[in-house]
Amino acid sequence: MCEKEKDALQYLQLLAKLQTPNFSVRKSVGDPWEHFDAEAAHMGLVCRHGYDMLFANDSVGIPEYADLSVRLLTAEDMPSIRMFKQNGGCAECHVKAIKIRLEGKGNLGLTPMGVFAKGELVCMAMPVLDQVRDLKKYDIGAIFTANAPDENRVHELIWNYAINHCIRENAMLGNANAVEDDSPLGVSVCERLGLVKVAVTCKYRK
Repeated sequence: MCEKEKDALQYLQLLAKLQTPNFSVRKSVGDPWEHFDAEAAHMGLVCRHGYDMLFANDSVGIPEYADLSVRLLTAEDMPSIRMFKQNGGCAECHVKAIKIRLEGKGNLGLTPMGVFAKGELVCMAMPVLDQVRDLKKYDIGAIFTANAPDENRVHELIWNYAINHCIRENAMLGNANAVEDDSPLGVSVCERLGLVKVAVTCKYRK
């Protein structure tokens, strides 16, 4: 994380020596780095933006639905998670990652959570804690759904639950693909829920 463009430029000069540079830089929102971006473009690098967002209040309301419930997943939920995968909700790599975490063998920053409809797992999120110095951030790469009775309500439930979890951990909520508004993690959706952009992550690669 670089607070000043001149500091980041020193790293760019080092990374320029690599054959295939691929790196990320986190900086303040609204702070244009014209010289840095010009140098990166000269290197033939393409930049993709994501955002770290922080909820402005102390809590967020979690909607209550009689036919839906949301909670953290445990080892006892592995059969439901495997059925969720069989229904097309996620990939085998996600099941393995959760299994390793719930068995305490790794992926300790991962916090799997899910929405259940009549006892069936219909939606899952996998926030991963990333801490750099004093910055605590949960990355949510995706929200998975399968057989969801009402995706809008399900997404609202899992998203608000994830935000509350981040608030309890005094952490930001990150989204590497937040520039795209085609999912429950889009910037406009986040802002409607009360999150504000506090940092931008620029991912550079050829």
